[in-house]
Amino acid sequence: SDNKKYKYIIISFMAASQQQPPPPNQPPRVWEEHASMLSRLYFAWVTPQMHKTKSLGGNITHDHLLRLPDDDRSEYQGEQVQQHWDRLRRDARRMEGRAAMVLLRALWNVNWRLFVFSQFLKLLQILANFMPPKLLEQLLTYITAGAKHEAMPRWYQKSVAAVCHSSTSAPCRALLADGFGGGGLVIILGIFTCLASLLQQHFQYRSQRVGLRMQSACTQMLYAKTLRIPRLEGEGSSSSSSSPPPPPPP
Repeated sequence: SDNKKYKYIIISFMAASQQQPPPPNQPPRVWEEHASMLSRLYFAWVTPQMHKTKSLGGNITHDHLLRLPDDDRSEYQGEQVQQHWDRLRRDARRMEGRAAMVLLRALWNVNWRLFVFSQFLKLLQILANFMPPKLLEQLLTYITAGAKHEAMPRWYQKSVAAVCHSSTSAPCRALLADGFGGGGLVIILGIFTCLASLLQQHFQYRSQRVGLRMQSACTQMLYAKTLRIPRLEGEGSSSSSSSPPPPPPP
């Protein structure tokens, strides 16, 4: 099911910080990038991962998970966000009142393209959702009028007239016959319903990618800072011990 596919995709993202880079003589293989257009459209590139997990009885390790694209790896996200954050903090010292938005702006600068694309997919999905109710209304009107070709919507009649202009072929006679237009409306209704479902799935997938990118970037930055704290404390204690004692009071 789609929920299981999303589950394994999220597991792959959460394991990004634990994956080791491949050997130099072995090029990295990202399943999504090497998948065909149809496989990307229906998330079929996740199917081998699901079969492998089922064959292992759920006992999977990081080596069994899908390899992530470089843009989704926590190391890349942490480095990019840290660079933008350092630059924005230097600029924020000269711009009072905007320092609180530095981290959010750094995350936005790194991931704004994927976020905007996901929102564009959501907009298309909302527009596609308006079509099935309208088509269903036109189909009921057509059935109530006795399934006559004249009762079909005007856009359908104009489309058929443009395609079958001065043509007497069998397909054109079928399109102009009574009772055939209802089947066409049903097909178009199914197409828009499937399109809205696909757009919703791709919107959710990319929205989750944006959220996991930001989460992994913040986690990577916090982890890097925790590694520097003991080192700084050690340097501070060594410098204080090596400094000469203060002179005695007179």
